[in-house]
Amino acid sequence: MRIVENFETKKVCIDNIFLDPNNPRFLDLYNEPPVSYDLSIIQKRQDIILGRMIEGNFDIEELIKSISTSGFLPIDRIVVMKIDSGIDKYVIIEGNRRAAAIKTILKESEFYEPSLVDNLKEIEVIILNSDAKNPELLDIGKQVVQGVRNVTGIKSWGPYQQAQFIDNMIKAGEDAGTIGKMIGMPATKINKLWKTFNVLNQMRNDEVYAELWDARLFAYFDQIIGRPLLRDDWLGWDREKGIFTKRDNLEFFYTWIVGGKDEEGNPIPKKISDHRHVAYLEKAVSNPEALNELKRKDKTIEDIIPMISEQKTSNWWEDVHRGLKAVSDIGIDEVEKFSEENIQLLKDTIIKIQQRLTQYGKLKK
Repeated sequence: MRIVENFETKKVCIDNIFLDPNNPRFLDLYNEPPVSYDLSIIQKRQDIILGRMIEGNFDIEELIKSISTSGFLPIDRIVVMKIDSGIDKYVIIEGNRRAAAIKTILKESEFYEPSLVDNLKEIEVIILNSDAKNPELLDIGKQVVQGVRNVTGIKSWGPYQQAQFIDNMIKAGEDAGTIGKMIGMPATKINKLWKTFNVLNQMRNDEVYAELWDARLFAYFDQIIGRPLLRDDWLGWDREKGIFTKRDNLEFFYTWIVGGKDEEGNPIPKKISDHRHVAYLEKAVSNPEALNELKRKDKTIEDIIPMISEQKTSNWWEDVHRGLKAVSDIGIDEVEKFSEENIQLLKDTIIKIQQRLTQYGKLKK
């Protein structure tokens, strides 16, 4: 793919640049079908899209502060493609957040320096042109640009968007090794994301459970794919088709992670409310008594933890005392140097302590 040869730079009026209605960042938030790239449709949805980006967790305010202070730098150029070859109007491929920030500044121009406002009315963009000899090149180019910038880039996509990008590239004929070189991701991780995408989409296409599908369930299925006992033995993963085949167990799993309704229409709460608790399900599958207990209407995964936890006879409290002393001895200088790994370790410790206290409370009832 000689995608680089299909780029050009040009100054374009910001009013002729449109936010992408199919922005991959919306996938985690809105379960909506893709919108046609028709000018009239795109124009009608601009206010809705801009509102979603401002109100959502897209850090638009931070970008507004940056642009209002430093201006819009050439290094921040937006990548676009023409909506129609006959008109000078474009939809954004990459840079929706920056464009949303610029459009917001222009809408509220009275609050900003006139020189800044004037400079933002027309910006230099990178245009990805179509190639008549290869009509699929534009679509592939769009995927590559988005993937390189967002899968491992500036403001990373979530895992579902990453997996969808990988699925699109595989459907375009690329293999995991080639995709990995494009976006700087190991082939093993690419393969796992793709497998997870397929089994999550199996739920999306299910006649019974499709309405309960949510991209945010990705983490649960990612846990399943990484656990052979659950993936292969309990759910019967078909490697060729990329789907689960043991329907009864699959329905149990769907209901346990999203809830449902009983025969009388009464709501059934989720039994597994945290994707990390899929690890407990793996232990339950190896313990028929615990699994049967989990299938009872009034039980959750947390209720069966005492049944599947390994019994330890060591003097655990001595280890806890040592750990408590170690935390107490951390100086303020060390606190300032905390890494993400240090912070996560402390958070995990708090979660484990809370789990044990919760178990104690249930056992004493």
